[in-house]
Amino acid sequence: MVLLIAGCSENKMPDDRVTNGEDIETAIIFQLGVPGGNEVEYGRSIPADKEENEVYTMKVYDFQVKESVQSDGRDTLFTGAYFLEKTDEETPHTGSFTNKGGIITARISLSAKLNSEHVFVFVANEGVTRFDSIAQTDTIPLEELRKIPIDRLRKTPSTRLPGNGDNTDVLMKNGAVMTTDCYLSITEEMIAAGKINISSPLYLQRIVARVDVVDRVDASMNFKLVSVGAKGTAAQGYLFERGSDGVRTALLCTGTVELVQNSGMAADETTRPYTYKKALYLYESDAVSPPTLVVTYTLNGSRGTQEVEMKDNVTNQPFDIRRNWVYTLEIGDIKSAALSCQTGREEIIN
Repeated sequence: MVLLIAGCSENKMPDDRVTNGEDIETAIIFQLGVPGGNEVEYGRSIPADKEENEVYTMKVYDFQVKESVQSDGRDTLFTGAYFLEKTDEETPHTGSFTNKGGIITARISLSAKLNSEHVFVFVANEGVTRFDSIAQTDTIPLEELRKIPIDRLRKTPSTRLPGNGDNTDVLMKNGAVMTTDCYLSITEEMIAAGKINISSPLYLQRIVARVDVVDRVDASMNFKLVSVGAKGTAAQGYLFERGSDGVRTALLCTGTVELVQNSGMAADETTRPYTYKKALYLYESDAVSPPTLVVTYTLNGSRGTQEVEMKDNVTNQPFDIRRNWVYTLEIGDIKSAALSCQTGREEIIN
């Protein structure tokens, strides 16, 4: 959660509605940044990857922090949702967003009270989720909708459901699902200005991990990578990495699938070592049951397959598969008709 200081364009005295505790209508303008596009070389002046950076749809959910009626703590409860339209306007109108150079500007209209505390949740490129179906229903009374806790959204499964034998394109169809959230307390200055500008970009985070491959086999071995797949990988991903209790949502997933190589894998076979970026996309999973990579290749014209457990190349221990991380499979020497492989990981820095 990101604590924000909102800059105000004017300094006017608030009207009587503020002191009377009435709702005041105000506009909020958010700026969101997409994650680094070509992550494994992010920061090395590599152009952003359009497929991984594109934002086609944007939803904003408003939750309000209130004193709990059931405990001594506080609850963060659903207030409303905004389904924004994409626009090419220089300045987005209320209810819309723009994406210019990886910076997304979104504008909503908020009805809020002085000193009310809000958590805004942003979800990009996602379909109609279970949470949306509940939030949009007209069969549940409004007072009941406003009792829905934020964890219902944080633990909502993505609509991207891969099946056995699918390629990992399904996890990137219509853009990568990306999410983030922020906290905001409404002040007198914000209401007086009539507009709230959140000018420090919040960074969206992809809910999938990426696997790249590096082929370091000597050219004399006549080795050729055919494909890379994954088995035992999580069949379900969730909108956020953790619930409000800090527990990883990946633990909610019990099913696994076998996936094949992303059709959009970017191969560079001009100079050695050969690199294959975006070979796979995977949902998060726990170290207790890590996925296994399946490498198919030819060696001197003969076809072979080898399985590689996703373990740390230093400790030889399995690790959690984390969203928005890049994992690199390095294929090295060939010994006794087997490939020498290791996997590494690199956290993405926005």
